[in-house]
Amino acid sequence: MTMDSSMRDFLIRIKDVLVVLALPILFTFLFGYVYSNVYVEEVPIAVLDMDHSANSDLVVDSFDHSSGMAVTDRVDTESQLRDLILSGKVKGGIVIPQDFGKDVQAKGSPGLLVLIDGSNLVIGNNLYAYASTVVTTLNIGIQANILEGGNVVPYTAEQYLTTLSFTDRMLYDPQLGYFRYIFAGILGILIQQTYLSSLISKLMEQKRRLAAYPDRDGSGAQAGQGSHAVSGVGGAILRTAALSIMAFLCCLMAGHRFFGYPLRGALPELLAMAAGFLLSVTAMALLMTAFFDEETHCVQFSMFLSLPTFLTSGYVWPEFMMAPGFAPVVKAIWPLYYFINPLRDVCMKGAGMDQIAPYLRGVLIFAAVWLPVSLLFYRRKIMFLRRNAGHAQEDAGEETGLTGTGRFGKVGTK
Repeated sequence: MTMDSSMRDFLIRIKDVLVVLALPILFTFLFGYVYSNVYVEEVPIAVLDMDHSANSDLVVDSFDHSSGMAVTDRVDTESQLRDLILSGKVKGGIVIPQDFGKDVQAKGSPGLLVLIDGSNLVIGNNLYAYASTVVTTLNIGIQANILEGGNVVPYTAEQYLTTLSFTDRMLYDPQLGYFRYIFAGILGILIQQTYLSSLISKLMEQKRRLAAYPDRDGSGAQAGQGSHAVSGVGGAILRTAALSIMAFLCCLMAGHRFFGYPLRGALPELLAMAAGFLLSVTAMALLMTAFFDEETHCVQFSMFLSLPTFLTSGYVWPEFMMAPGFAPVVKAIWPLYYFINPLRDVCMKGAGMDQIAPYLRGVLIFAAVWLPVSLLFYRRKIMFLRRNAGHAQEDAGEETGLTGTGRFGKVGTK
């Protein structure tokens, strides 16, 4: 082996470590710090107070003192409030109409308008929850004051207002942290894309090497060259898969250690899911390298798949809300569904092998179907390239006036 080839192999190994192992860990820390806050708090809102009474001041103070909201602007007109929301300076607004205080005193069902910018799902949902809590508290307080004003003792007034009571318990993630919600999906995409990009490069190189060897009935190839090239494909897959599994486990540990991501499941379940998923993604990588001739185009196509495969995997949008027949098609053509959904259940809920067995069966069936198909297309593409290379050599020989197949073969002239 020459110095140049040794250096080239070393750089390839370093590239694999950086792409497959280091990148997922780096992005785990990046997303972890971005979504490190458990709650979306201090959401900026504006107030349009048309009443300027003691009761309206009480409403404004209640919203401002809420930990989830902060009154950052006070406006005098509806157009000013609209401009603030459209510009993104505030994410919502409170409109207190005229005679609000009089309606409270007269028990006339006073009205209150809460505006919420729903263009951002996370901020909109949190702001809605915060505003609902404040309005409900204010409503109970006003009704209690009315009852007490009618000579009802405070305890009896409270009983009137809390006829129906309930206790809620948020399972698995009481804080509803955004990082805990999204991390399993992000990790699945990171493993998928880094594994694909690295493996595609190796499969493309191995395809070119295999295409350079003549068919079995040809001559001129040294013994064992073909089998060595085939073993190179298997070795490339195993090395890349091992790095991906290492990255997967390191990312889980980093998320747990530095950002509090729960790891309630067991290691065998995690390894089984990762192995089945990588086996299925290997089939997709073989299929893509069989159809693409240029490595750049193949990698670009694989990167394009990250967003649609994530959004259709049933992780963000539930499967039962999809159009009829859509989810089975998605699960039949891409295996991400079988990985990130049980990953969330294992980490967050501590699901065992019995609970994730349907996902494991699904991913194994996926691999059992697509892996032979992909290998068939991969092999046929290599044979096609060999035939084209052979025809090109024959054409080149005819142009130079030489024929023959071996080093001492028959030589003819035009």
